[in-house]
Amino acid sequence: MQNLATDLSTLQLGPLKHTYRKISWGTILQFVSLIVFDVIITAFLLLNPGFDNFGPVRGLFVGFFYIVSLLIAIYILRLRNTRIQVHAHGLAIEQAGQVVRMRWEELSTLYFDVYAVRENVMKANILRLWSTHGQMISLDNSGNLAQIEELGNIIARHMRDTLMPDLLSRFNRGETLYFGELTLSQRGIGNGHEVVPWLQVESVRRDRTLVDVQDARGWHHWRNIKSADTPNLFLFWSILDQVMDQRSGLRSPHTDGPSAL
Repeated sequence: MQNLATDLSTLQLGPLKHTYRKISWGTILQFVSLIVFDVIITAFLLLNPGFDNFGPVRGLFVGFFYIVSLLIAIYILRLRNTRIQVHAHGLAIEQAGQVVRMRWEELSTLYFDVYAVRENVMKANILRLWSTHGQMISLDNSGNLAQIEELGNIIARHMRDTLMPDLLSRFNRGETLYFGELTLSQRGIGNGHEVVPWLQVESVRRDRTLVDVQDARGWHHWRNIKSADTPNLFLFWSILDQVMDQRSGLRSPHTDGPSAL
């Protein structure tokens, strides 16, 4: 079993900034079952008159049984526990006894399954992350990993720093940028079925997990766009902000987008 604290490959990711842990409900159930089993066995050994003749040996047997149970509990914890370490230069994720390391510049795709947006802060259930080497991790907010939004924001901030310059350069060269079915190009903003030219775009906003675009005809509710199926949605909003700022010379009119992510 690799030790994240002393492993050389992990140390090369730089100073440790944050640590997140998750224990699944299956692990909790196993712990509870083990405790109940221990209590039953202990009561049987101590209260059963048939073991009275064993004297001190009975106590030694109970102690040995608890040591074995403790070792089993530690094994379950190491096997089922998820630990995410955020370092200065990347992530180290330990799941099911396996360690995956991803440097910030190696991260390519982030899916964030959003269920609400309040005051520009995203609330999410599931985070899926891919690296340029094809490595993938999937995390949710079950167990005790309640900081899934915070972790997603940290990852997105570093991905924005590394990916935005190239995306903006490609956009300015006239390339079309794809974010699932969403597209950004010199022509305008598209959803896979239509493209609204920039000159007609008055505002773009986020309506919970959907994207709405406003032009002279009114609001277009793009119901086919779902956050869970849209890769790097935070980059889409960041680039869109800059385009709208350049067009208007003012602050971007989209007010409900996940600018915090």
